[in-house]
Amino acid sequence: MCSETYRKTEIKLFQNIKELATTEMIDAGKEEHRLAIEAGEIDKDGIPLITVIADGAWSKRFYKSNYNALSGVGCIIG
Repeated sequence: MCSETYRKTEIKLFQNIKELATTEMIDAGKEEHRLAIEAGEIDKDGIPLITVIADGAWSKRFYKSNYNALSGVGCIIG
């Protein structure tokens, strides 16, 4: 596959993945909201309290410059 074809395919895939990931995150947030209300975990104003665990990582194995990658990853689990 030539680099131009690869790039066009990459852009299309990224757009689809971004759309799907956004939809999944919104749906997961709605589910956590519902579960918190069902469990009675709400504050005095009626706002659901959702306990989460978060973590992230940043790669140091990037070989072009400075050994710092241009991206990282984060994860939040409810």
